[in-house]
Amino acid sequence: MIQVNLGKAKTLAHNLRRFKRDAAFVPLDILATVPHLAVKAEEDRAILRASDDNLQLSIEATATVDALTALLPVIDEGVILI
Repeated sequence: MIQVNLGKAKTLAHNLRRFKRDAAFVPLDILATVPHLAVKAEEDRAILRASDDNLQLSIEATATVDALTALLPVIDEGVILI
């Protein structure tokens, strides 16, 4: 029987979450340098941060591998992306 280390699995999930979050920030960082788009870009960045915070808490709250696995499509589908 294969056993999964939940702590290491959470670390991998967080790494994927961070990768997706960082990729989502790139266009917003560029828009933030355009004066008339900066306010909207910062609003979108705040939304992204809040969504990422919620996902981070969800990952940490998982108590089983199945619960963590259920979150992976959420991470992979880019729900945290705007």
